[in-house]
Amino acid sequence: MIGPKRISILSTFLLLTFSVASTSLASLIEDGWTAYEQKDYAKAIEFFQSAADNEDRAGYYALSLIYGMGEGVAVDIEKSHKLLTKAAELELVDAQVDLAYDYLSGYEVDQDLASAIKWFKLAGEQEDPRALFELGHFHYHGTGVERISKKRFAFINPLPKKDRPTLNSLSDD
Repeated sequence: MIGPKRISILSTFLLLTFSVASTSLASLIEDGWTAYEQKDYAKAIEFFQSAADNEDRAGYYALSLIYGMGEGVAVDIEKSHKLLTKAAELELVDAQVDLAYDYLSGYEVDQDLASAIKWFKLAGEQEDPRALFELGHFHYHGTGVERISKKRFAFINPLPKKDRPTLNSLSDD
């Protein structure tokens, strides 16, 4: 079974074919989602697997969703997690955020705040608003990271992007 956050990610993921490295890989992903929408899961898996075989992060991510939901295959949470991790390691921000939430909540993995923070930081470095929100929350409350005072927190937020401290500088103060 898949959590609600992945279901919402699935709908937005249909728009993310631009994240692949080349036109041929983009075509595989696009064809995969077309087959998926037509409920031809075997064909969708074939397209996504071809993309993943070429180290395409979108292919890994799509397969992680399919195995997590059991669309055309038996639900395989372990395989879904491995595929999601691979997509996250290849810097797909949605995969990094999903992985962070999995570790934060303990969804189908051991709950691990340090791993959640690691993946939120990586996604935050790509300026993902979900990750930045969670990191801000952690720092504000001192959950697993240094607590930032209310005064300092309020000062950091309104800074223009070019003047913002890096995530690493926030945790190293």
